[in-house]
Amino acid sequence: MITFKLISLTAILGLFFIATPLAQAQDESVVSQELAVDEITAMKLNVEEPSTTEGDGGYWWQNVKRNVDLFFTFDDVKKATKEQKYSSQLLLEAKQIINKNPNATEHLNKTLERYKKIKEKLSNRIQNNAEVRNTIMEKVDQTEFDHLQLLREVSDKVPTDVAEKLENIRKENALRWYNSNKEQIAARLEKVIEQKNTGSKLQQFKNLATVAELEDVVPEDVKANLESVKDAARARLAEKLKNAKPEDAAKVEQYIEKINLAPVVKQKFVNTLQETEKLPSNVKNTISNVAQSYSERLRQRFENLSDEGKRKFLNEFDTRTHPEYMRFLQTIEVPDNLKGKVKTLLEEQSQGVRAKIQATTDVQKLRSLENSFRTDPVMLKEIRDRRTDVTPPAPSPSLTPQQQRDFNR
Repeated sequence: MITFKLISLTAILGLFFIATPLAQAQDESVVSQELAVDEITAMKLNVEEPSTTEGDGGYWWQNVKRNVDLFFTFDDVKKATKEQKYSSQLLLEAKQIINKNPNATEHLNKTLERYKKIKEKLSNRIQNNAEVRNTIMEKVDQTEFDHLQLLREVSDKVPTDVAEKLENIRKENALRWYNSNKEQIAARLEKVIEQKNTGSKLQQFKNLATVAELEDVVPEDVKANLESVKDAARARLAEKLKNAKPEDAAKVEQYIEKINLAPVVKQKFVNTLQETEKLPSNVKNTISNVAQSYSERLRQRFENLSDEGKRKFLNEFDTRTHPEYMRFLQTIEVPDNLKGKVKTLLEEQSQGVRAKIQATTDVQKLRSLENSFRTDPVMLKEIRDRRTDVTPPAPSPSLTPQQQRDFNR
């Protein structure tokens, strides 16, 4: 089992919550339809909407019925199917509690603990039983992807300590999901991306955000396998937006703003969106402006933190490497007592980015990396050398019949 360090920035999210004044001032109805269409609902999870939640009279009976049902289900495939169903219901119950009263933390924590326990049982059953894995894995993949998005959607509505718990649950879910059939992770995710293409024309932004989260959980040597998944989502996004109207640019900006990610992960997410090919120029320009604006706001917020706040923020990079993380670390101003920390982080980032360069065989992706490091001559040379290595040689010009005869003499 791959282990990872659960580091959360949520303790300082109050200072780090990123939202543009412009987006706040705009009428949210601009993207309300798209957000509603792409919301994770009971129907999408293929379960009934909960009629009662923790704290309601009679909820204890609902809980008893679930436990008895699972206890007397002896077939592993049927039990796993029910565990999947009940985990979705519990997550929807948590959403209902949050919508009714975000500060009802006692009821919410009880629901989340039940959710965690049933997810652990389901994960163990999938890993230890090939029949279960082969029978329900495709449906589990879709559900897990939806759970990650739903946990992300509700985490900005709760107190800091609960938001931290939700973040940790997301990471635990993502890692367990990856481990359930790690060899096939790319193929599994590509299938999910294909199936989750029926919502609004902006839906693939959410899908790409979820893949960005997964990237920060899986081992380094697996991240390259997720490139094909991101390419599939970007291709579908470009197809949906190929006839984008001028007013769609404002929708793109607000939709991206509404995607709730940890600040560091969102920094990577919004900047790598610029790698999406075949987008209309107005959408490309909007994405570029969003990326620049977000990076600048994140940098300003960082520099306004206390030294201790800055240290906690920098700890977020300890287990993460990505070209965008390296670029961000190169641009921030830090006090003298943290310069050693940033130097160490940049060395680690540099090693990770160099490994990414050497693992990349796609010329277009290497060109994108060139744009990212156009002000870094050392890294730029490595990228260009790699691009030379993987670029097929140009075909030799064909000889005319007379030249061929002369050559053969």
